[in-house]
Amino acid sequence: HIIIEGSEVKEQSEVATQEGTIFSIKNLFFNTPARRNFLKSNPVETRHIQEEFTRVALMHPHIAFSFYDEDRRKYVLTKGSLKQRIVELFGKNLNTKILNVEEHTDLVSISGFVGKPETARKTRGEQYFFVNKRFIKHPYLNHAVQNAFEELIPQGHFPTYFINFDIDPKMIDVNIHPTKTEISFQDERTIYQILRATIKMTLGKYAFTPQLDFEREMGFDAPPMPAGKEPLQPSIQINPDYNPFNESSSSSQSKPGSSWSAPEKSERDLNNEEHWQKLYEGIEDEVSQISLRSKLDTEVEISAEQLSLSQVGGQYIISPVETGILVIDQRAAHERVLYDRFAHIMSEKQPACQKKLFPEIITFSPADIDLIQELWDEIHKLGFELKKLENNEIEVIGAPPEIANMSSVEILEGMLEQYKNNQMELRLDKQSNVLLSISKNLAVQSGQVLENQEMQSLVEALFECDEHAYSPTGQEIMKTISIHQIHNLFNKT
Repeated sequence: HIIIEGSEVKEQSEVATQEGTIFSIKNLFFNTPARRNFLKSNPVETRHIQEEFTRVALMHPHIAFSFYDEDRRKYVLTKGSLKQRIVELFGKNLNTKILNVEEHTDLVSISGFVGKPETARKTRGEQYFFVNKRFIKHPYLNHAVQNAFEELIPQGHFPTYFINFDIDPKMIDVNIHPTKTEISFQDERTIYQILRATIKMTLGKYAFTPQLDFEREMGFDAPPMPAGKEPLQPSIQINPDYNPFNESSSSSQSKPGSSWSAPEKSERDLNNEEHWQKLYEGIEDEVSQISLRSKLDTEVEISAEQLSLSQVGGQYIISPVETGILVIDQRAAHERVLYDRFAHIMSEKQPACQKKLFPEIITFSPADIDLIQELWDEIHKLGFELKKLENNEIEVIGAPPEIANMSSVEILEGMLEQYKNNQMELRLDKQSNVLLSISKNLAVQSGQVLENQEMQSLVEALFECDEHAYSPTGQEIMKTISIHQIHNLFNKT
């Protein structure tokens, strides 16, 4: 038993205890109290400690760990395999959704687990690289994993992985970042190719790569023939004067095949056309007129119907206006629309909630369960109806009507990850952070192709917002490229 105060050993004695090491730290900033002012809120700092605990525990599954927060036990990790440790840290739902990765070469040995495509999230959640069992961040190798999952996960989603590289320490440089979390490999390109090929082989082994089914019989349901009707036999008409070797007469004579005519339409075909015409009779395009006021260059009233919308690069919606060309960032616009919509829902005393026909049961990690309990009231104000079960499980009984048909797993998991990211980067109260998190999680992705009606609805909803010029994080949603700027592009005055 050792007591150290101010870097001085105050007490050292022998005590009877279990095998292992226990650290108890108090008054950490006693000697440098100014550093305490740079700390964030208690929940944020607790998550920082918890994240570091997770990194250490992942690579040492042969050691048992316990984690306490305010005398409340959050983790009890037993000795076991790496897979068991992953399940204990991140929830039992990963037990059947992670695949073993293993490859040994003269340069590097790769081991660990990678999640099935269905575990991919919209935020960078469970992504862990280790080199010789020490946590690192490496965007280049992360791209190798992302590339291996190409065409298997939706655009804008990120795969789950827990991968360790065993490599000769002489082949790496750890002195490129103060925290030693970023390193440089001597032969990064080769390691990139080995990692990418290993993950592709793992996914292929478990049949997650696209395959063609040649045994599937393709059939089409043809409508039955009316009783007493026989199909018309196609007629063939031949031009006896046609000579393919007579070039002089080719211009005056009909071209090969030009004398062929389609058979006349049968009574059945005419009846079908009549039915289709009746089906669409009376359907009209009703586009609601709304008055929009441009707050960009000039205050000119326009209507949504007057905008001729197009999409560029899968990211921007453009339309010609009197002053030039209006450019709208589709993702920022959708974030603003969703933020205002959910803010209105949270302001209601009894938010609308649509019951699910089949309630969903979601298993979360202990850390996420604690976060859900912290945000319990805010989540219910959005229109969710949740019930806490045992073993870190949550039952989703109902959801807001606007998203009731969507997967509650993706919504809640994505919202929690975004909430944690916002806590690291922004200073927001709980309600604002929840609103921002669900808006960012549900907003259309950059690169997502929108139909004309979707663009029209988005622009209409945007201009109905009180603040339609800026996103919830202060990003500009729209800009106008003036006619003068367009003239300058072509060197015109």
